[in-house]
Amino acid sequence: MFKIANNHAIDHLRRARLSTVSIHGSPHAVDAERAEETRIVLESRDESPEQEMLALELGGEIEQAIARLRAEYRTAVILRHIENRPYEEIAEIMDVPIGTVKTFLHRARAELREMLGHLREDT
Repeated sequence: MFKIANNHAIDHLRRARLSTVSIHGSPHAVDAERAEETRIVLESRDESPEQEMLALELGGEIEQAIARLRAEYRTAVILRHIENRPYEEIAEIMDVPIGTVKTFLHRARAELREMLGHLREDT
């Protein structure tokens, strides 16, 4: 049954003559210049393996630094920068005034900057 279905699919595709595009340029181009104009260039938008590894290492270092913060600073940073919550909501969750949330975040960022300062020196 599988072989019959497979053969029918192949026959259908042959009869359908699906339109295809060559990445090397149009087969109907009259000269090399026209072929070059119709050539498709595929570029990867992904990070290189090296960039991906550096990003993973950086992410790990940032997570470790956040984990070393005081509990209230860590909570404020996670709510603001990881969960993208507004200051008002953070204040409500933490049961503190908005000014205190801003102070926690300011101090947490300063501590993180100090803990991760070696990363800026490498770049």
